[in-house]
Amino acid sequence: MQFNNNLSSQMKMNQIYLKSFSQLQDTIALNKENISSIDLFENLLKWGNSLVNSKNRLIKNLYTDNFLYFKKINILDYTFEPIWYNLDDILESNIFKTRQLKLKTLVEEVRDILWELVVFKSNRECKIFSNSYMRVFTDESKENIFLCCDICDYMEDMKGNQVVNNKVLIPATSNQIKINQIIPSLDW
Repeated sequence: MQFNNNLSSQMKMNQIYLKSFSQLQDTIALNKENISSIDLFENLLKWGNSLVNSKNRLIKNLYTDNFLYFKKINILDYTFEPIWYNLDDILESNIFKTRQLKLKTLVEEVRDILWELVVFKSNRECKIFSNSYMRVFTDESKENIFLCCDICDYMEDMKGNQVVNNKVLIPATSNQIKINQIIPSLDW
């Protein structure tokens, strides 16, 4: 009986978060013409951060695994020009068409959108997967720049030398991108 109560409670919590995302979709749709990538990032992260308040351990783990990484990010440090993504496409394909029945899947999709908005995609192709453009990161000291493939574990420095790194990496800021004259991928 306890198992059924826990399962029922889990399903109710999932439905609450799914409904709150549906409401967020409606709000974004109403403001579609005026929404910026900063607004989108802040709204999605706010929704993701709401998971931390859950009393359910599995939902809290979803937060830790998918949104804790973004908590330290000040979105104003990540205002890139030009951008490598099409905001309208993200809204249409990733926000408005998202109708997930599983909270875990929705959380992962929201995480992927946040990733797309803040982790700069360069025009440098991965040496292993030639159609994959590399993302730009820095270490916590913000002194080194690393380019990493989205598909594989390949990583290189700005000179094109392969690097093995066991440090925590964070997205390079727009200022670091500008200083290092890194060009965005415009493959959209």
